[in-house]
Amino acid sequence: MPKKAKTLLIQSLKVLFSIGLIYWLVGSGRLEFRSLGKLLTFPFLLIGFLCVGIGLAIGVQRWRQFLHSQNLSISFITGMKLTLIGMFFNFAVPGGVGGDLVKGYYIAQATPHAKISAALTILMDRLIGLFAMLVIALAMMTYRWDIVSASKELMVIFQMLSLLLLAFLALWAQIFSRRLYELKWVDTIFRRLPKGAVLQRTYEYLMLYRNHKNTFLITFCLSIAAQIFSVLFFIAAGYGMGYSEMPLSVYFFVIPIGMMVQAIPVSPAGVGVGQAATYFLFNTVSPGSGPIGAAVTTASQIVQFCFGLIGAYFYLGISKKLKTSAPQTPEMEQA
Repeated sequence: MPKKAKTLLIQSLKVLFSIGLIYWLVGSGRLEFRSLGKLLTFPFLLIGFLCVGIGLAIGVQRWRQFLHSQNLSISFITGMKLTLIGMFFNFAVPGGVGGDLVKGYYIAQATPHAKISAALTILMDRLIGLFAMLVIALAMMTYRWDIVSASKELMVIFQMLSLLLLAFLALWAQIFSRRLYELKWVDTIFRRLPKGAVLQRTYEYLMLYRNHKNTFLITFCLSIAAQIFSVLFFIAAGYGMGYSEMPLSVYFFVIPIGMMVQAIPVSPAGVGVGQAATYFLFNTVSPGSGPIGAAVTTASQIVQFCFGLIGAYFYLGISKKLKTSAPQTPEMEQA
């Protein structure tokens, strides 16, 4: 099968999968769009758009920190435009990484002298974001151990997340430890892996962050802040739709887990997958509360789509300017 046809088939299947999940959720009563009408009030719209907007702004600043560590820099406005364009492509392209690919394309075009290191800032940005979600989820699950220990499903999730945390810690140790980097067995592993040369080259570029531990700490704190605003959006949406009995602490581990599942690239912007995941998680914590998760996730995706439409405007109107506006070095920016 030709590569283009194969790609089109895979993307079509992802769209159908997303549509099928939404159809099943609505048909089974797990997702009621009528409840979303309660959110069409000025107070919630203001709070909702502020929470998402502030989260996006923090995310832009986090990415700029990674670029700065590689002696590259873009203005906050340009970073926001690229982020909004990426958000648009998250919905336009099946899979949860379409926006990252577009951002990577633009930043690589704008930095011909450092294409790979610039593009890999997006990978680090995504990794640190996922790591923050993981830390928040595990911390809050430990805090609410009374709820977690009473559910076999939540215990399994806790164990899986703990293993994922260990994997992340091993990754960070490998990146930031000079001694581990110098071990010969690392090269041996890469030689045996499929596309090992590409993976090793990526690994070598990630090693550039070894001398930027402060960047890691700063971006991790920014990621925690961004996730808090994301959770606050879900809390506001839940209360706006009349779901006031769910403990706030539950949101702080259910939502990060749901967002991690939603990030799996199997549907456009995680539509359908996010609803199914949060329905399951809320229903597991408190039987009968599943519709909360599906409804607030839908509200979140609607607001994100609105921001994505702004990104579509930038993409259609000034994408050529973004392609040719090379990021400046910090010295150039100050000048």
